[in-house]
Amino acid sequence: MGTETILINSFVTAMKRSLFTLLSLFLACSSLAGQETISYSNAQLTLIDNINVASLDPGVVEEIAVKPGDVVAKDELLVKLNSELFAAQANADEVTWKIAVQQSESDVDFRFSQKSFALRRKQLQKSQNAVREFNASISETEIDRLRLEQDQAMLSIEQAQMENFQAKLTATLREEQKKVSEIRLRNREILSPIDGIVAQVAFQKGESVSGGEAVVRVISLDKLRVKAFFSSEYALSVKVGQTAEFTFKRKGKEIRKKAMVSFVSPEVRPSERGFELWAEVDNSDRELLPGFKGALKIEIDE
Repeated sequence: MGTETILINSFVTAMKRSLFTLLSLFLACSSLAGQETISYSNAQLTLIDNINVASLDPGVVEEIAVKPGDVVAKDELLVKLNSELFAAQANADEVTWKIAVQQSESDVDFRFSQKSFALRRKQLQKSQNAVREFNASISETEIDRLRLEQDQAMLSIEQAQMENFQAKLTATLREEQKKVSEIRLRNREILSPIDGIVAQVAFQKGESVSGGEAVVRVISLDKLRVKAFFSSEYALSVKVGQTAEFTFKRKGKEIRKKAMVSFVSPEVRPSERGFELWAEVDNSDRELLPGFKGALKIEIDE
């Protein structure tokens, strides 16, 4: 009986294992059911950040701070243009602005006009009272002259208020001019817009640069773009943000990299019966280079 029990238990255990294996295979097949893998075997890696850094203003190259192959940080100096004249202009505009600010904050003329008006009004009132109460011999002409002087003093107050308002506007104008000079001075230094690598320096020291002309090319290898082309029948099956896989061979070894779809062309090319698709690949480990070719695979619902 003991031997039979052991045999029965062994059989039951084996059956459970077989059922578990079959169930796992069934679930795996069920999860794959309804999905299809599409692939483009001639996908190519390209740069995402490939920036021709331009000079905003014309000038003469005074300093070149980098060379091809240098690793640069964002806002690091690449090239400096002649700046002596611009620095002097910026300093002059700052002094002019400070003078304008002082003038706008001064109320000396306004206070003088107020006191002058108070004096003229007192003189007029005194003369009028003298005529009315003491029958003083003050002519009408003299009264008119005093009244005119009072009116002039009152208008001087309004004039001082207007001039103070204009002085404040002038100070604002000088401040904006100062900002323009500071911006033009800053533009003499051409900085890197990204963390990256210097790929090309287009000028030498002493050469003239036009406004808007590219001076240095900076690239980034941290993230690359995979360009692929798929049949038009899948145009509505792939979405931005969908996961993908980029595979390529190096020294006979296949390397797989995760990717994410970043662009799906909204139009199909009738002549080629297909559509363009981009995916982004993380390259922080520097295993990839622009120009590498491989296959881009994407799983889609059937």
